[in-house]
Amino acid sequence: MREISEEALLKVDAGPLLDCWQYHIRPGSDVVIVTYGCYVRSTEPPVVSNEHKRAGLFTADQVRSL
Repeated sequence: MREISEEALLKVDAGPLLDCWQYHIRPGSDVVIVTYGCYVRSTEPPVVSNEHKRAGLFTADQVRSL
């Protein structure tokens, strides 16, 4: 929730756990990625930070086709 607020200026509530995996960066350096669904409370569109190229909001049906 904090990351989304800082990065996209959206207010969200955490939802269900979606996935978790380990990402190998290089020998001796790994990251554990934990993803959650979120419920958007903001009425404004997301803001694109300098760390991203674009942002968007999608329905469950739209996500299946991404």
